[in-house]
Amino acid sequence: MKRVLAHSVYVDSPTDFVVDSRAIAKKDDGKVTCTITNPSGTKTENLITPQADGTYRISYTPFEEGRHTIDILYDGLPIPGSPFVVNVRRGCDPKKCRAFGPGLQKGIVEKANAFTVETKGAGTGGLGLSIEGPSEAKMTCKDNRDGSCSVEYIPTEPGEYDVSIRFADQHIPGSPFKVQLLICDLDNIVMKFSQRVPVDKHVDASLVKAYGPGLEPSQCRTGSPLTFKVDASKSGKAPLDVKIRSERGTEPCLNILLSRIMEMEPMMLPILHHLKEVQ
Repeated sequence: MKRVLAHSVYVDSPTDFVVDSRAIAKKDDGKVTCTITNPSGTKTENLITPQADGTYRISYTPFEEGRHTIDILYDGLPIPGSPFVVNVRRGCDPKKCRAFGPGLQKGIVEKANAFTVETKGAGTGGLGLSIEGPSEAKMTCKDNRDGSCSVEYIPTEPGEYDVSIRFADQHIPGSPFKVQLLICDLDNIVMKFSQRVPVDKHVDASLVKAYGPGLEPSQCRTGSPLTFKVDASKSGKAPLDVKIRSERGTEPCLNILLSRIMEMEPMMLPILHHLKEVQ
């Protein structure tokens, strides 16, 4: 029987620990119980939640400062090491906070980009959120009442944003987060054509022209969406293939979006691509 307890616990801060009983042969009446005794002799309520992996997560929020005794029983018998002693103190530790989610890695403009902040076990302190970048981003924060909150923000311009997360006026690990906001989700684009592209009998590739900021060295920036156009209106009809090469060779993972401009010449195509920094 194993248990994992926090090294430091703070007053009024939700915290939890795990009891691992997987090494014990299961019984129908086998049960984990927990009693937490405060310095004053009163009891602190706790919640025992069975996990899918066969462990048990025990959550509680201490309200008194000082020495707490935690008795853990399995099938009515103390587990090894029980009772445990936990020192509860006032204060906070921003390093115990964590933030995660797709909205801290990349995002899309004009859409809600989400991430989660967990302050469980970090003590008491105010949570501060800010986003700096090319545009002002509308932000909402929902308290999940479990030591975490769900955050959404909606930017209006593409580019690099700094997402700062502070707890008790101090940055949490990883903050500020650098996030690239794009005009569309290039990773999930699937191009579908209802008809095959007809191929003319006479095709002259030398008459194809490509131009635009995405082909100008002075206009290209790592991590930013780039566009250029391909004009094949005078070369004859044929399939168009686009490949991007770097110092490492062809980059199959680069995002390339070909969109046909129907109101222009039949083979005038704007192309959006996204450069990644060469490691």
